[in-house]
Amino acid sequence: ADVKYLKEHLTKCVPGRDSIVYKMHGDCENPDGAVLTRFDYEEYHLKMDDFLSTLKGDLISKTFLFLGFSFTDPNIEYILSRVRVAYKGGQREHFCIMKEVSDSEDDFEYKRIKQKLFIEDLKRYQIFTHLVQNYGGITSILEEIEQLYKQKSIFISGSAETYDYGSFREKLAIDCIHDLSAKIIGEKYRIINGFGLGVGSYVINGALSGIYIDKSNSIENQFVLRPFPQKISGTKDLQTLWQEYREDMISKAGIAIFLFGNKRVGTTIIDADGVKKEFTIAKEKGLKLIPVGATGYMSKQLWEEVNNAYDTFYPSQTTAFRTNFDIIGNPKSTPDQIISSLMNM
Repeated sequence: ADVKYLKEHLTKCVPGRDSIVYKMHGDCENPDGAVLTRFDYEEYHLKMDDFLSTLKGDLISKTFLFLGFSFTDPNIEYILSRVRVAYKGGQREHFCIMKEVSDSEDDFEYKRIKQKLFIEDLKRYQIFTHLVQNYGGITSILEEIEQLYKQKSIFISGSAETYDYGSFREKLAIDCIHDLSAKIIGEKYRIINGFGLGVGSYVINGALSGIYIDKSNSIENQFVLRPFPQKISGTKDLQTLWQEYREDMISKAGIAIFLFGNKRVGTTIIDADGVKKEFTIAKEKGLKLIPVGATGYMSKQLWEEVNNAYDTFYPSQTTAFRTNFDIIGNPKSTPDQIISSLMNM
């Protein structure tokens, strides 16, 4: 984290930072500069005006989620009122989460009305409130937000040794992988891929095609390629390194699609255990799992596993979702039908 609590910090940037933390009221490392008293607050706009300007700029251009915040800080009220006056209803929406007044509290009716009026007052600043009955509900909300955010990133798992695509003719399989990847990019999703043999190359081609067709797409933001290391280096054996690599890669996604999944052992083509491992990791990390059983091999096994526990994997899904799931599991489905059903799902 890039922590800023002095005006001098605002002009500096920590390389490789993950986030910026503005400590507007100081830091224990600099107690003389802490903002604690009414006098400190009165002088704040003189001594720390750059912090106020930064906060004002973010309130104008970004969406805020206020957590554990009482809105009694005079600095925030000062800025919110000026943003409201300057933009007069055109300001950006913000959100806050508060604990609902409990009927077990003293003066419940008075506190309930007071909270209701306070929530209405916040709407003047385009701040909308969500009430929870206990603070544990905040964690659930944040986890759901994280999952929704991650579902814009799709992990594509698969392999096809020596271009063995089972019942699919090679060109049809290649076109299917290519066109699916291009459509995913075209819908503004991000693809994450580990460059599986016989699949990864065509995921790359399709993703690049989708990016170059529409210049508003971005290779930096919409495509993450993570080839597996092939040689041992350092103290970790290759299997341990691959496991950690898979976990890190999959943790960045919210949806996982599984295609084909085979490998060669000697002269025999068998189902790829690596694709199964990726399925297990994705399941543990809470991703939405979509094995394309129609492509055969390990993906067929995984489709059957999901189908046998359909209500567990896809609770409360629609009839249309079920229909699409059946299509991607049917070996007679055409590549166009598979792609259409996947995009619908």
